[in-house]
Amino acid sequence: MAAEPIASAPMRAAALARLLASARHEASILEHRLDGEVHDDEAVLDALRSLAVSGRGAQVRILVQDASRLQVEAPRLLALVQRMSSAMSIRVPSEAVDRAYASAYTVVDAGGLLFRPEASRHDTRGPAGEVGERARLQAYFDAMWERSQPAAELRRIDL
Repeated sequence: MAAEPIASAPMRAAALARLLASARHEASILEHRLDGEVHDDEAVLDALRSLAVSGRGAQVRILVQDASRLQVEAPRLLALVQRMSSAMSIRVPSEAVDRAYASAYTVVDAGGLLFRPEASRHDTRGPAGEVGERARLQAYFDAMWERSQPAAELRRIDL
């Protein structure tokens, strides 16, 4: 069953917050760049924080193709990831094929997904997703995660 498209940043933020709140212990987020209107939204940050402290084995993995503006566009998300580094991490794809991937999506262990065929647009399908599609996207994310590198430029430096 196809859900109605989500066509604006505030709608995406609300849908993402609901999806993350539905997760038991794991979320995988693949984006070209993190959109401050979506990923620095208070409800999204609250859902991520709750997920990160949801128990042993909690894991939020974020793959972002362009991490260069993260400190400016989503500073509160970055601060949250740095504070909760045992449960949250950000990586950057290192292979050309992964950097060229055109879509963006978020999948959670409870079975939900949000999918944008073109990462540069707001048109999002979700939060319902067929089990096969969610499993395929999760497997692709896992493979890309293994080939990716930690976003070293985003590590907190304490002096």
